[in-house]
Amino acid sequence: MIKSIKSISCLALAFVMIAVALLAPSGSAFASSSTVSEQSIDTQIMVDTVKKYLKLNKDGTIGLSKKIPEDIRTTYKTDDLLIYFDYLNNRVKSGEITINKDFSISSSLISAKDHGENRIEEHWWGWTRYADSEESEDIALDLYSAAAGATMAAGLSALGFPPGVIGGTVAAGYWSLLATRILRNDEGHGTIITVTYLAVFNVSPQE
Repeated sequence: MIKSIKSISCLALAFVMIAVALLAPSGSAFASSSTVSEQSIDTQIMVDTVKKYLKLNKDGTIGLSKKIPEDIRTTYKTDDLLIYFDYLNNRVKSGEITINKDFSISSSLISAKDHGENRIEEHWWGWTRYADSEESEDIALDLYSAAAGATMAAGLSALGFPPGVIGGTVAAGYWSLLATRILRNDEGHGTIITVTYLAVFNVSPQE
């Protein structure tokens, strides 16, 4: 019975994927901001720029320097980053994670190696999700379901990221496009999905 349901779901997924693929832009990466206007932001430039103004407090929590220029504060919405830092700092205080001197994050609960290529890595700027081929298909199915509501929380939950930490809204069809990107980038070895605190998503194939 379960196999039959999954077969039907996969068939439905195939039809939806074909329909959405006709509208989806080409390329291996998918990126969009948290606004309906979908302003594109280069993740690496954002990380390199904002990292210069990070600080590690004596209690192990992370913060931002007050000297951060206003143009950087505005362009990269660092007020939203501070909300994400509150989430990280609460977990630092509970002993769940440790923020290292290079601002990488270590977890005392889950080792990345425990789950092979099905794992989530945390960063000061967001998350990276490694999903094998089967997991990528399941995520895509969940994203197509989330597309009906087009809420940030629904999409983040489908990806396995904590909802409520990232704000903003998404345009109609956003999650469907992301699901299509995941399926297109799955070359039999799974996918790598990244999301920043700005709700900028990128998808690439695992090698």
